[in-house]
Amino acid sequence: MDEGIRGYKCVNCTWSDFFATKACPRCLSDIKEVSFSGQGKVATFTVIRYPPTGFEKGAPYVVALIDLDGGPRVIGRITASPNEVRVTQIVHYTGTAEGALQFKI
Repeated sequence: MDEGIRGYKCVNCTWSDFFATKACPRCLSDIKEVSFSGQGKVATFTVIRYPPTGFEKGAPYVVALIDLDGGPRVIGRITASPNEVRVTQIVHYTGTAEGALQFKI
């Protein structure tokens, strides 16, 4: 079973995110803490071939925008070969590393 990602949802509209806030930024309603599914779909991605200093050993690696099931769009790394990743592919949250959300195919 997928590990969830802690986040927040508006009690009134469709807004959701995983950054804390005191009220919904869209409609100013109350928010509640939730656990989003660890599953999502790749919306788009890029392959980092020339990484910044300190990340050289992991290159090339995939950074993607992922639409979480029932939750927000997040950015994270996909731990798969770049030629295995496709738009609309289902991915699963595995945890965090180096401050980034990590997903696998």
